[in-house]
Amino acid sequence: MDPYKQTYGYGWIINEAFGKKQFFHGGGINGFATSIMRFPEEMALIIVLSNLETTNAYKIGSDLTAILFNQKYELAKLRTVASIDTKIYASYAGEYELAPGFTITVSQEKEKLMAQATGQGKFEIYPETETKFFYKVVDAQISFIKNDKSEVSHLILYQNGQEITVKRIK
Repeated sequence: MDPYKQTYGYGWIINEAFGKKQFFHGGGINGFATSIMRFPEEMALIIVLSNLETTNAYKIGSDLTAILFNQKYELAKLRTVASIDTKIYASYAGEYELAPGFTITVSQEKEKLMAQATGQGKFEIYPETETKFFYKVVDAQISFIKNDKSEVSHLILYQNGQEITVKRIK
């Protein structure tokens, strides 16, 4: 009898990383972020502890794992704030539905563009181009996509290696 079901067992996510069996668990809340990656066959353990809740502890752990197993990894991209006309921010303001009951609300506050996901804090997003923005508090980016009438129809959220299309609902 296996002590786990599918990819979960006794509090661990059981999967494969870099071609090796991995037990993983991560988390964070109010002031900290964590990641623990265990490779039992290699007798290797990587633990990332941060006292900053917006740290991408999983990415750091994954990069350390890549270094350990002599694999490729990418350093975080240094982003530069572009100087753009902030009048365009009004066209981005609205509510975008990521999933039923979970939205990202984009608002303009004076010369700043803010984004807030359901149940999370409101943070400024900074322009990299006229349509692409990034957070400084977490490794995530947002691209606003316009339809053939030059109206913003949706956005794309880039986070944790995923590209998620998020439709505008208001």
